[in-house]
Amino acid sequence: FKYLADLLPSLKTFSQQQNCQLTIVSSPELKDKAPMVDKRLSARFVTRFIAWSFQSQREALADCDLVLIPGDPADPRKSGASSNRIAETLQAGRFPVAAALGSYLPYEQASWLGKDLIAGIEFALSQPQEVLARVRRGQELVKTTVKPSIVGKQWLALFERLTEKKPKPV
Repeated sequence: FKYLADLLPSLKTFSQQQNCQLTIVSSPELKDKAPMVDKRLSARFVTRFIAWSFQSQREALADCDLVLIPGDPADPRKSGASSNRIAETLQAGRFPVAAALGSYLPYEQASWLGKDLIAGIEFALSQPQEVLARVRRGQELVKTTVKPSIVGKQWLALFERLTEKKPKPV
């Protein structure tokens, strides 16, 4: 929510030209940490909170125009973030506008990655054909890279690296 809170002033300014509805899908206990939820932040900008579940996430993805995934690539806590959010967004046929975390870079040609997420929203609104092409490209990428057989091999390789015997210090 820290990254989202940092983005809110820019979203509020953006909403002066464009109606905005921000739906936050997250753990119910996190709702209290986001005082801006379920409020109208300006005449053209409203937020709402939905408690996360597989079903609510599917419904929110079906009901949105694009998915904002804020973050800070310099934050060490984000260095291990998976690309699941990007992959799920693309799989649902939606356009991801996200911070350029390292794990998201393989989806660079299928999304908008950068620091200024408002620029990503503006790109999506001004380039609908390119957005559609990127989403389709991303869906193909997800189809070929997020298969159980491929992901399973990646997990196995990780576990093997972690369990390799390391020489004991002398």
